[in-house]
Amino acid sequence: MISGCDVPVAKDVPSKSENIDITLAAMAQKEGHLTWTKSGMAYTVTIQLAQSRSVTSVKLPALQMKVKTLSEATDTLLQAPAVRDRIADTKMTEVAENFGFTSLNEGKTHNIDLPAGTLREDLNLLATTFGAAIWKLDQRECGNSRTIRISWIAK
Repeated sequence: MISGCDVPVAKDVPSKSENIDITLAAMAQKEGHLTWTKSGMAYTVTIQLAQSRSVTSVKLPALQMKVKTLSEATDTLLQAPAVRDRIADTKMTEVAENFGFTSLNEGKTHNIDLPAGTLREDLNLLATTFGAAIWKLDQRECGNSRTIRISWIAK
């Protein structure tokens, strides 16, 4: 979600469908600010309430990591110097998202090779590496405040 100073108002969600494509198409038709795409098994849903470019479109170099949890992988990605520099170039500040200590597939070490690409592509690769996971970006720009928050939802 990319928003400005106004607080987004939740709209009615269309009736549940067995087909996620049908549900997303109905939502996009009802809400002009919502767009979605599908690539393989990954869906990208964007709610664009402000005219800013998404921080997830920043280009990143390749990165290798050896991690045990999705949280550790995300922290490793976001703390990499090149990633921090690219996010700083957007004048955005990361807001930590700490709700607990749950991890997906904890215990197994994952060797992850993120090719050069975008932050969106890297987050999608992390999601598929750790199973059925969904990431959410809240990008908010209001006055001099420009923040991003990345959180994970596991199925």
